Amino acid sequence: MKQILSFSAMMLMLLSFSICGTVQASNAGSKTSHENGTRITLTIGDIVIPAILHNTNPAKDLVSMLPVTVSLNRGPVDYCGGIAPIHYEKEDVQAGYHSGDLAYWIPGRDFVIFTETKKTASGVPDLVIIGQISTDIQAVRDLGSTIEVTIALDR
Repeated sequence: MKQILSFSAMMLMLLSFSICGTVQASNAGSKTSHENGTRITLTIGDIVIPAILHNTNPAKDLVSMLPVTVSLNRGPVDYCGGIAPIHYEKEDVQAGYHSGDLAYWIPGRDFVIFTETKKTASGVPDLVIIGQISTDIQAVRDLGSTIEVTIALDR
């Protein structure tokens, strides 16, 4: 019985890691706009990437944590990694994203930077889109397999 429980726990952990890198786009797209958003920066080494957080409660919850540094791992369509839980409501949750979107992925409690958009209508649900990169996403695409990102208010 102990072996079955250990195996089950290990499989759940592996599933969480594998899903983080394989979230796929749907046609839903982001539900929010940049209107009255909060300007932030994502600093990765010497690279500073401007972004804007949407004027939503989940984005405001992230702002209350700033500055924060997170370790993100490269997946096929994103960089993602654990962050403190972000509070959201049912209506904040969606399945789609666009390249350049910043999101909170609920099951993994991950901060996500989407770098690619897949041409598929299927998608993994449980995304809360909180913002968007304000520059060409190419600056983020090839930064390595693991990056440290400091998210801070743009001063």
